[in-house]
Amino acid sequence: MAIFGGLLLECLDPGGAVEAEIRGLSRDIQRVFEQWRETAINFVNSADAPDGLLEFAQGWARREPQRTELRWPPRVPGLELIYGLAHFFPALHDDPEGQIYLEVFTRQISACEQVGDFSGRVIYDPEDTGLADASTRELLRDFLGPIASGTVKVNEDLMEAFPRDRLSILSIHQSKGLEFPLVIVDVGADFKGNHHAHRFKRFPKDGGTPHIMEDRLRPHSELNHPIRSG
Repeated sequence: MAIFGGLLLECLDPGGAVEAEIRGLSRDIQRVFEQWRETAINFVNSADAPDGLLEFAQGWARREPQRTELRWPPRVPGLELIYGLAHFFPALHDDPEGQIYLEVFTRQISACEQVGDFSGRVIYDPEDTGLADASTRELLRDFLGPIASGTVKVNEDLMEAFPRDRLSILSIHQSKGLEFPLVIVDVGADFKGNHHAHRFKRFPKDGGTPHIMEDRLRPHSELNHPIRSG
């Protein structure tokens, strides 16, 4: 997700020149953007980068088509950029887990198309760079910003079946109603040492606040006193 987000940033705003002019962009989002960019640049320059990815990203960054006889269009939907990049990452459209990560980006760009001034499009106008920068600012702020901040998250409900060739890490609530051939329950991640303050989570002696409230309220209802201790 960091590689894909970083590539989107570099395609839309190479070097972060437009990003630096956005007012109100939180420092947390800026840090994530920096991490995304660094991760993406390192990946593109590595031996693992797919053939043609660097040329695609550079073409977008310069707003230059890869074929000399073509001209860069004045308006390009952000969704076209997303699917253009996804072409270089088969896992995003062939793998069930990758599909739900791609859906985060497509869902948010669709939201920008509904409410944004530029309808989720990247404007290119050499004679009016201010308009082009404004469309980029909108995408950085309203498309990638919410994803970087964690406001827009992965919709895990889209994954109907968990792949059997990997380890699924779920909360108790997420795993409700599911079956696995082997289950490892983590009961010690909250404990960094053997301290008496951790006793309640390890070997509870009395009930917690919810149990105390229940014991006090139940006698005043039809439930009456609880039949078991806290």
